Amino acid sequence: MLARYYANAQGRFLSVDPSGRSVSLQHPQTWNRFVYALNNPASRVDPDGRVSYLVSRDIPLTGNTKKHMFVVTGARYLGDVGPNVKVHSFGKRPDGTLGAKSPQSDTAQMDNDAWASLATDSPIMDVDAVAIPAKDGKVRSYAEALIPSHDYSNESLGAEGTNSNTAAQAVANNAAGRDVEPPAPEDGLNGEQEEVPGTSRWREIQFDQQRIKADEESGRHSHHQRHERNQ
Repeated sequence: MLARYYANAQGRFLSVDPSGRSVSLQHPQTWNRFVYALNNPASRVDPDGRVSYLVSRDIPLTGNTKKHMFVVTGARYLGDVGPNVKVHSFGKRPDGTLGAKSPQSDTAQMDNDAWASLATDSPIMDVDAVAIPAKDGKVRSYAEALIPSHDYSNESLGAEGTNSNTAAQAVANNAAGRDVEPPAPEDGLNGEQEEVPGTSRWREIQFDQQRIKADEESGRHSHHQRHERNQ
């Protein structure tokens, strides 16, 4: 039945991962075929060796730090910058709406740099990531079907505003069909976890439902882009 047998007494899988697509030279942990989800199956998902991530990074502000979130699809491991990887950045667009940012925007460039730094021992800034429990194709479908909204708040860095975090959280939650815990930020100035601003308003984000339905009917929602190993 294609089960992945696990022995909880030993804390190890008894069957190897049949897919070689999750192997990364930069991450020796992945060379062990008895290891799934970077040996952390309790908090990570590994449907086929590729995972989508909800990622947050710091936005330095005067006297404080806020979180900015984005979505990554087609990744084999944290920080993967392979040809199938796509970083989906959201924020304030030139027309004032909240939506997808241009890949050439400063926001997108910083998101790409922050994501890539996760593959190193020294991330360029405080970056956190959680796996989205959904098929990679479905996550990408929602990320590309997000409708720009005029509900971008000028107070977007406050807890009540709608911002990039709202959009990224909406993509993750809609694709997963349930709430997804946002990447845990570092302790705040008072020793307590900071709230990721805007995430609570994710239900206000609209998606092109016709496009979502078309993607689902075409089988895209169950699709995972495959990584071909060098022969």
